[in-house]
Amino acid sequence: MLGNLQWGDKIIVHAYGTVYTYEVRETRTVSPDNVSILKHEEDSWITLITCKTYDKATNTYSRRTAVRAILVSTTTDKQTKEARGGR
Repeated sequence: MLGNLQWGDKIIVHAYGTVYTYEVRETRTVSPDNVSILKHEEDSWITLITCKTYDKATNTYSRRTAVRAILVSTTTDKQTKEARGGR
């Protein structure tokens, strides 16, 4: 669950033949209109956002869980390379 991630936890993304490893630096609960979690950073960051606190009466979510993580390493994705026959 996204809200259970804590400082130092790893988020691993496989994309375009590369494995990107991020480390969590912040987990927050925010209002739906709070865009401060999308602030610009000089380094490479990823921000994951999901809905939280469903209100059946209004059919909306009153809160969001946001997790921000910094890129700590990249490596060649061996699974992608093997799937392409080692090319």
